[in-house]
Amino acid sequence: MNEAKNIHERDVIIIEDSLSVAILIRDFLNKLGYQNIHTCENGASGIRVFEEFVKAGNLPLIFLDYGLPDMKGDEVLDKILSIRPDVKIILETASEETDAIIKDAIRRGAYNYLGKPIRFENVKNIMDTFEKENAILQHPEPATRKQLEALVTKKTPIFNLKTIAVAILITSVVTVVFLSLFAYQSFILQSPSTGLITGKYLIQNLKGDVIDTWVAWYVAEGEPLHVSIVNSDLLPKDKIDAIKNAITSEESIEIKNTLLGKNPPELTATYYKGWAGAMKKAGEKDTFFYIPRDFEIIDTTEPAGDIMIILSTLHDSNGELAFTRSIADSEEHQILKSFITIFNVENLDNEELSAITRHEFGHALGLAHSSATEDLMYSKFRTDYPFISQCDIDAIISLYDNQKTNQVTCQN
Repeated sequence: MNEAKNIHERDVIIIEDSLSVAILIRDFLNKLGYQNIHTCENGASGIRVFEEFVKAGNLPLIFLDYGLPDMKGDEVLDKILSIRPDVKIILETASEETDAIIKDAIRRGAYNYLGKPIRFENVKNIMDTFEKENAILQHPEPATRKQLEALVTKKTPIFNLKTIAVAILITSVVTVVFLSLFAYQSFILQSPSTGLITGKYLIQNLKGDVIDTWVAWYVAEGEPLHVSIVNSDLLPKDKIDAIKNAITSEESIEIKNTLLGKNPPELTATYYKGWAGAMKKAGEKDTFFYIPRDFEIIDTTEPAGDIMIILSTLHDSNGELAFTRSIADSEEHQILKSFITIFNVENLDNEELSAITRHEFGHALGLAHSSATEDLMYSKFRTDYPFISQCDIDAIISLYDNQKTNQVTCQN
């Protein structure tokens, strides 16, 4: 895992045989505030320098040119990942085989891709995303708590009327903030019916641009999707199990339409507690692409696998509890990797963690938001029954049957 450093201290290695390109990347990074930048002109020297950093206890970020003179880019990638699997490697290439190379590199463990000719805005976007995700992976204490602790522990050296007044004011502010936090946790976070605020769902293409299109996983029949839960040590076993069950459970339940305000009111509908059961049901239909229904889950400290669920104690500034980012081949509409981040995990109960995981995992499988406010895939939870519905299953079938849509449309 990358150490918690600010951008001025972070080490960056550029492995690039073109001096002009290496200088261009270095200058772009300098503009963003990065100072500790090291350049290597071939794969062997890049691996050697990286090993030296690791032995010294540092984990640098790497820009890797695929077309090096002494080694193939995938060889360098594999060698560096074998030394530290959690290293972040940004691949650069301008070859005609770009798509195939990038897809293979991302599956092997590359973090992101930078297309040539290299543009400043692309470097900035990648580094902004890297720093945000790196901060989340460090799972520091929420800033609000640090600020409150600083106020509470601050000593007043001289007791006079002015300092007493200031102390009273500080105490009042702290009390109001704590009461506000208590009210927020008690009345907003504790009930799905009040609305759990999910965050952004975005898809990036192989150049790092945000795109608006339909995407799906292309897996061979019988092949599982590999899911990792990063920072699982933050939560007790029962909460981790709640996250896992939202994915692997095949249990179904019957819910009356009247409870959800749906018609006809006298009927009931089948809902699923986990995506394994829902995808198995969807897989009963013949579709253009194979519908993945097997999920292998591991707990890890290192982002790995096809879908990564990153747990964080951070509080999102907008009050959002999660977001999902997928990297896709936009030409083939193929998902290559998905990252789910869940915020504020220490203050979420088992039901909330399950509901949020179901929603975000739906995005990771390719679904967009739902049109129905009572549905799991609606942008904000407004239901006491946040389970996978038939319209979610229908949307999966449509998506994997090459209908060129990822929308979830529910009929009342």
